[in-house]
Amino acid sequence: MQKKYVVLIRFSWLILIIAALSAATAYYIYTNTVEQQYEARSSLYVFKDTIDSRDKQVIIYNDLLASELIATDSRNIIASSALLNRTAEKIGFPIGYVTDGFAVRSGGSARIIVVTSTGLDYERAQTIVEGAVTTFLDESETYFPGVSFERLDDVIVYQVSSNVQIYMVAAAILGACIAIGCILLVSAIANPRGRMLKNSHRSDN
Repeated sequence: MQKKYVVLIRFSWLILIIAALSAATAYYIYTNTVEQQYEARSSLYVFKDTIDSRDKQVIIYNDLLASELIATDSRNIIASSALLNRTAEKIGFPIGYVTDGFAVRSGGSARIIVVTSTGLDYERAQTIVEGAVTTFLDESETYFPGVSFERLDDVIVYQVSSNVQIYMVAAAILGACIAIGCILLVSAIANPRGRMLKNSHRSDN
């Protein structure tokens, strides 16, 4: 068994080269064949303030609870087909473009509303989120009189990728690496130079 390790060490540089080439291949496949997706995101903060303006430091429990309930209702309104249809009309996109990849969820707090749109088109995702948020804010006084909706950020766009695509590429590269490595190891042990190395090791002993 020790003699086989000698052969393995002798050809270990080839395995390292294969690993490096596999990594480069994986990077090439990822950047050139895996479709890049983008997620546009914007957040709103909800607070129903019934406190006198002279005492803004005081926050009462009822206001916090009411804000959380309003945030829940707001998320449902933003994700509704009625508001998304108005958003589509406002930005001039087909409704299918708007609803595909669109989502609304809570943020780190129950009073935070996070609006997202995911797709292959950077500008489209950004426009859809901006359109949905501004459409809701324009109509918010109708739904919730006296309630404040504060935008925590402008629309931010992140580059994301489909997990399934990444896993498929990673599995393919890993499988190829293992297969090539095994073939190389067997060939190294079986070839004449490997036998010469083993004989040399035996004579030294």
